[in-house]
Amino acid sequence: MPKEFHGDKAKEWADQLGSEMMYLNLGGVDWVFLNSSRVVEDLLEKRSSIYSSRPAFVMVGEIISRMKRLVLQPYGTEWKNLRRVMHILLTGSSADSYRPLEDLESKQAMWEILHRPEEWHLSTIRFAASFTIAMIYGVRQKGHSELFQKVSDAQDEFLRNNVPGTWLVDDYPQLQKLPRSLQWWRPYGDKLFEFTRDAFKGYYDLMVENTKKGVQKDCFATKFYAETESKKGGDFDFDQKLFTTGGLIEAGSDTTKNQLNMLVAAMAADPNTWIKKARAELDSVCGANAERLPTFDDWEKLPYIQAIMKESMRWRPNVNPTGFPHALIRDDEYEGYRFPAGTVVTINNWAISLNPEEYENPTKFDPDRFLNEDIWNATKGHYGYGAGRRTCAGFKVAQNSMFIFFSRFIYCFDVFEDPNDRIDTYHIPLTPPPGKANDPPFTAKVRVRSEAHKQLILSSCAEALEAYD
Repeated sequence: MPKEFHGDKAKEWADQLGSEMMYLNLGGVDWVFLNSSRVVEDLLEKRSSIYSSRPAFVMVGEIISRMKRLVLQPYGTEWKNLRRVMHILLTGSSADSYRPLEDLESKQAMWEILHRPEEWHLSTIRFAASFTIAMIYGVRQKGHSELFQKVSDAQDEFLRNNVPGTWLVDDYPQLQKLPRSLQWWRPYGDKLFEFTRDAFKGYYDLMVENTKKGVQKDCFATKFYAETESKKGGDFDFDQKLFTTGGLIEAGSDTTKNQLNMLVAAMAADPNTWIKKARAELDSVCGANAERLPTFDDWEKLPYIQAIMKESMRWRPNVNPTGFPHALIRDDEYEGYRFPAGTVVTINNWAISLNPEEYENPTKFDPDRFLNEDIWNATKGHYGYGAGRRTCAGFKVAQNSMFIFFSRFIYCFDVFEDPNDRIDTYHIPLTPPPGKANDPPFTAKVRVRSEAHKQLILSSCAEALEAYD
């Protein structure tokens, strides 16, 4: 399994086998890749009560994360308690309570892209980071931030190490029986844990400092710490709280940035087919001559934007091309196959998304495929948010972020591909190489649609620049 673009290899294997399931044995651990939406629905959705745990990855789980990252925790009481708190603070009306921040940050992004179109990629990074951190800790990001850079670096290292085959001890956990002095992987893992904890604690310390000064804003963290310190919030240690809030910064900023980059790539590659349809809808709602920016009040008036959001999740899966692995809690049998407890089951997302039996003309970015009765169901038709009880708890917040950025960016800007540097949409790096976090993921030219759209941004978005503390 290659360390980068491993979705390609998993899809290649699935295509060679022509099977809806694929079995591998790694170090004595049974792995089953689910290659069709049918088996994903049958197992991870319909049997979610026994397919919702996580495998015990020694390196990223036990050493680098000390089992504190929610995404890696096994299905049990602590995970359920944390998930319940996350549900309270990230869904329903709580999710919509963050819309003013998303509105502000998207205006800031439009202003930045207008004035520095060659740095569009830095605006997607800042938008995703600033909104996520403002939501979690009540602090907006203005330009480069050492605090966020440390969290971003920790996230990148986590993702680089979270690829099957990266560490021998993950494939052969029996290596843990070696004397500690012979565990060559441990010093690196211990060092990365301390670095990650220190990165997460930076924002906590800032919250404590701002609280003492009387300037701390109400945010997810203030609610989360209050909720978890109450009896009904469960018994969580300090590191668990740090990794929960820090993990949200990681997940929210990284996945959102990647989705925005996918939109830019899709626009650059489009021969004015779906973009034309999107702008016809936007122009009918917001004015053909740039009369106003799209707002959250336009949500139900812009179904095609919803379709674009769903298609961006399917087209080139950006979270994990082979999904976040689930672990089977007890023995199970499915269509004549017996799966013992502990079997690792994962969605072969790349293979499903690019399978012509699942989607007509799957390599094409075509939002029209989602114009159906499930258009308003954000998790239906793709696995960008996972499946079953492990579906992303913050998907509604993510939908809001994508809606406000997608609608405004498509309404206001054109994107062009460099004919001398074509975008390889199959190999857009999701995790940048060390030291290149601020490099563009690909080459694209961004230009404001018209003088009217330029004036709209100037008149509507300047307020965002004045909203920094």
